[in-house]
Amino acid sequence: MQNALSEAATLHLGDSDVGIQRDILVYRTYIALKQNSVVLGEISADASTAAPLRAVRLLAQHAQSSGAPRSSALDGLQQLVKESDGMGAAPNAVHLMAATALAADGRHEDALRCVDPLCKVRDLEGLALRTVSLLAMNRRDLAESTVQGMQSVDDDSTLVHLCSCWTALAAGKTCVGESHDGLSETNMVLKDLSDRFGSTALLQNCQAAVLMAMGLMPDAQAILADAAGAGSNEASTNSNLAVVTYHTGGDAATAEQYLQKVRTAVGEAPLLAGFAEHDKQLQSVVAAYQAQQGAAATA
Repeated sequence: MQNALSEAATLHLGDSDVGIQRDILVYRTYIALKQNSVVLGEISADASTAAPLRAVRLLAQHAQSSGAPRSSALDGLQQLVKESDGMGAAPNAVHLMAATALAADGRHEDALRCVDPLCKVRDLEGLALRTVSLLAMNRRDLAESTVQGMQSVDDDSTLVHLCSCWTALAAGKTCVGESHDGLSETNMVLKDLSDRFGSTALLQNCQAAVLMAMGLMPDAQAILADAAGAGSNEASTNSNLAVVTYHTGGDAATAEQYLQKVRTAVGEAPLLAGFAEHDKQLQSVVAAYQAQQGAAATA
């Protein structure tokens, strides 16, 4: 990502449409690096600012906020989408930023509706976000169809490779001893991407997830440890480290430390919500069993 910022700094494009596209990519890179304050400090919220840049600013506000400010940022994004559609403008970054925020809040059906105009013009980023949301909704069939459409646009795109990996992982065998051909190929694709563009927390977590699905827990643990050692405090890294720790018979206290890092970073994550739901179900079973035993004792 730092390479992207360095390359963008050498481009002097002014306020042209291409210049705005460069600025969008630069500020989205800052958001990915969690440097949202840079975005908020450099992009004006004034109405004279190009709508796509205002959308990026609102996405940064959404990413660093919670509660009412986060909801306000999302409302602002959805209003920009309405204004863009009302003017008959071509689908652009406004739709993508709004859909990204909706997906981040778990509103995947709304995200799909928002990104649909981009998908209709075969925009790869829009199609990638559609793929992510469909997988989150357990609609792997539609996700695979979307990836096939992406491949017809640009089979060598990094986005296409990543989406192919995610759908392959969702379809992969999960039992040790079964065929892992698809997952092995996915693992090789992720290795190739790391070699070509450098390793990132996203790629390392993807690769670790594939290795876990193949039952190669120690290998997955090594990759995740490398990600954590490189300074990655991503919720995904710590979530996966907790899962691997449990599967390899590691110390429960260590796994809990990873989960606590997830709580600190994002509050309520899907993994934590799953744990809470399973604990609730377990407590319900325990209570029912105790009541049954009590009734039997008094009979």
